[in-house]
Amino acid sequence: TVHCSWWFPGGRHVYMQTCSLVVMKIAIVNLKGGAGKTATAVHLAAGLHAAGEPVVLVDADPQGSALGWTEAAESDWLTVGLPSKTIHHQAARLTANGEHLVIDTPPGDLGVVTSALRAADLVVIPVQPTGTDLSQFAETVQLVEDVQPMTDAKAVVLLTRVVKRTVAAEAVRDALEPFGIPVLDAVVPQSQTVAMAHGRPVSDLGAYAEVLAELRKVAAE
Repeated sequence: TVHCSWWFPGGRHVYMQTCSLVVMKIAIVNLKGGAGKTATAVHLAAGLHAAGEPVVLVDADPQGSALGWTEAAESDWLTVGLPSKTIHHQAARLTANGEHLVIDTPPGDLGVVTSALRAADLVVIPVQPTGTDLSQFAETVQLVEDVQPMTDAKAVVLLTRVVKRTVAAEAVRDALEPFGIPVLDAVVPQSQTVAMAHGRPVSDLGAYAEVLAELRKVAAE
């Protein structure tokens, strides 16, 4: 049994009774835009870096939001712009020294997203608890499930921009259940801090500290 304890930016402490420091290759995927993919990717990369673990962030979106964010924030980890269908061919080179890999993907580009999925061993699907997000969720799930036989990657749903103690926050878990993809217990609440974070150094992981801790647990299972 390994006990793990992390202090993250902002003084947030996360303790896990059992964990494994496995190297993760995480694709952040949702074919719908505006689900919180870039914020999730940057915060996860920041959390891994803050824990003293090497990480490479791949920005696979032609808009370059993650790359622009980390450049403006002068982040200390490597961010690579790679809006390409060859991500899965280049992943081994990018992580040759045992780095974690976090891939921010674009909406709608099936070729690029498929390549990112093929590079990953853990898929995170950010979803907002809205009718529009849920109505378009099936397309993302279908793509993830099409690629999984090639990779045996695990997939989880991350609820983002959640207004706690609302009917929508509770109902979304029931609505997602038929898809068969586990929903993380950790959620990212609606937050002005996250909404205004673009281009700034991540000084406080906030809810993403718990998200990262739970992803480590999923990866180790």
